Amino acid sequence: MYVCCAELKKAWKEGCRPVLGLDGCFLKTVCGGQLLSAVGRDGNNSIFPVTMTVVESESYDSWKWFLMLLGDDLDLHSGYAQTFISDQQKFKELFPHAEHRNCTRHIYSNLQGKHASEAVRNAFFEASTVTHPQAFKSAMKDLEMASKKAFYKMSQLEPNVWSKAYFETHCKTDSTENNISECFNSWILISRYMPIIDMLTEIHDMIMERLYEKRDAMKLVYFIVLPKIKRILDDCVKENAECSVL
Repeated sequence: MYVCCAELKKAWKEGCRPVLGLDGCFLKTVCGGQLLSAVGRDGNNSIFPVTMTVVESESYDSWKWFLMLLGDDLDLHSGYAQTFISDQQKFKELFPHAEHRNCTRHIYSNLQGKHASEAVRNAFFEASTVTHPQAFKSAMKDLEMASKKAFYKMSQLEPNVWSKAYFETHCKTDSTENNISECFNSWILISRYMPIIDMLTEIHDMIMERLYEKRDAMKLVYFIVLPKIKRILDDCVKENAECSVL
């Protein structure tokens, strides 16, 4: 069962950043199954659920079916100027021109199983969050010193899927983790214990109430910069207030 509400689709196209988090979560009923979702990020850095589907399992065929429908609904075509974040690249063939990012939390979880150490962890997350290629190379040298096997494993992965230093800039977000999908999965946790039709109805109502509350909250905002972004800018102003201009 695939669900994509018309107003959510329209709002994502007109008001959200061109980035989608893709993830699946288990349903908690006796029938089992999984809920696959595509979650966007709005201008205020908040989650914006776009589409979801109920499938029997998180298989290649299920993802392909879901993403084909998603691409048609959102007019993604070959994915040009779009960014996808997931725990693995499930959609390169469907959207060859999109930017594909892998969730660094999932990457490190796999790396940690065989190469667990504080030095490996520090070097890995340093490499994933630096913003310049030279700094990335330096962090990778630290990773090699910590564990040659971990370094070799990460060298096999293209840096543009997990390091900020090589990310595209069109989507205006530097996320290295798929937090938007994780937040959505946590938000609907209780709903996932319900029968399928009840669950989808409950999630629909939750999204509708959330959008209503967000709309009313924005009526009280009198500046053109969105609230979360303004707080970031205000913090930058305070941080740089004591700097001297040279």
